[in-house]
Amino acid sequence: MTELPNFYEANMALLKKHHPHIWATIDSDSCEPMGEIFLSPNGQPNIKIVTKEGKEVALHDLNQPASEVRQSLNSVPEESTGIVVLVGMGLGYILIALLQQRPKIRHIAVFDLEPGVFKQALQVMDFSTALTDRRLILSFGSHPNVVSLLAPANKALQFEVVHKLQHLPSFRYNESGYQELDKEVFEFINDKSIAGATDQRFGKMFINNRLSILNSIHHNFLLEGLKGRFAGIPAILVAGGPSL
Repeated sequence: MTELPNFYEANMALLKKHHPHIWATIDSDSCEPMGEIFLSPNGQPNIKIVTKEGKEVALHDLNQPASEVRQSLNSVPEESTGIVVLVGMGLGYILIALLQQRPKIRHIAVFDLEPGVFKQALQVMDFSTALTDRRLILSFGSHPNVVSLLAPANKALQFEVVHKLQHLPSFRYNESGYQELDKEVFEFINDKSIAGATDQRFGKMFINNRLSILNSIHHNFLLEGLKGRFAGIPAILVAGGPSL
């Protein structure tokens, strides 16, 4: 019988070096391994989880766990230089494939609810390439600080294509939880995309307006005549810009 691989110590060492905030979560006593790892007929690791309703759900195809990779790669053009946001990851087949086969992508961000599943993945999956890739952004748990986590990808979110993918088996395991997580991430991405589109559409006009105002400031609304007229009278400065 084929034995399960053991990458845990090597993966944890890399996680501590490159993603210390995630390492601290995984290494804590409160983070228990979640689900049961098993080998599929083709020898690839898989994991099954029991839902709150008592139903057993596998997070990957029972026969070929990595079969989900092809559809995800088809959703991200080979020459894309934007950002991929993956909600839910299972054991990480999609993540590893994206990092290896989409080298021009600027950032790949993963948002998942279950650090316990990732703890299992660290045992059986070789993340040596993924965890050392500077493009990788990781988040585990509900209500992530999306603003802080995606700060390195700020420009890409505003001015490039964002590919948002869902690991659907994770949603089947916990539909309400992953839907809420997906909504939080989407709302932030959408706001950034709108801001970026506005800048691209009207950016030149904004700059021209600012320059024209700066050019006229020293000719209008001179304040020399007000000097000393209100001595001893309290004042509140509302704004210092020419928009007043």
